[in-house]
Amino acid sequence: MLDNRPMSISLLGSVKYIVPAGLAAAAIGAYPTWLLAGNEGLRAKAVAGLIVMGVMLVSAAAIVRAARGGAVRAVYAFLISGLARLLGSVALAAGAWAVLSLSPMSLVIWVGIFYLAMLSAEGVWLAQAMRSHGPTSPH
Repeated sequence: MLDNRPMSISLLGSVKYIVPAGLAAAAIGAYPTWLLAGNEGLRAKAVAGLIVMGVMLVSAAAIVRAARGGAVRAVYAFLISGLARLLGSVALAAGAWAVLSLSPMSLVIWVGIFYLAMLSAEGVWLAQAMRSHGPTSPH
């Protein structure tokens, strides 16, 4: 059972989960991307990583703010911001593609990979915060 006691979570805590997930995905995929798409693919991958990381950190900031109102609000913020995260990532990637003339295939693939990796990390961060928040029932 969740309650409305304020949660003490921080944006820095989310950074400790989100950034390493993004860096791990980038490191694992660098060589295959270079083999398949060359430097253009690597450039698209870097832009995709920055876009998704920025969107995820904005989402985490919204969750931290909502957590002041309790665990229930933090969970709702995570769930409701899901569509905003997805649409924000896609819209910013489309803008980057138009402005920077990036490889569209590499950009789309890497936005998807980074999104999944960092969304998973954000979910783990929130789950850990919920666990440390503690149960509300003495049973």
